[in-house]
Amino acid sequence: MSISIKTGSASLICDGIDKGAVEYSVAIPADGADLTKRGKFWGNKDAIGEAMKASAVGLKSHDGDTYPVAVEELDRDGAALFTVLASAE
Repeated sequence: MSISIKTGSASLICDGIDKGAVEYSVAIPADGADLTKRGKFWGNKDAIGEAMKASAVGLKSHDGDTYPVAVEELDRDGAALFTVLASAE
């Protein structure tokens, strides 16, 4: 399986409200859209705290891509680990 890694800045959207900018990276499988996309975002501890409590979370990149995500846990450095939900492009 081959993947590409997309990185950049994005707005963190929690329950429909922009909580500020974060940096992110997401692994995108090249072998098919039906495979799981996983990643992490970091850099804005207040926004990450809001994401951990929110019922709906998304990343809106400055490139125009939007990723609805399920936040799973924090890593030891305080970055949030996530899975991109199936409805994402």
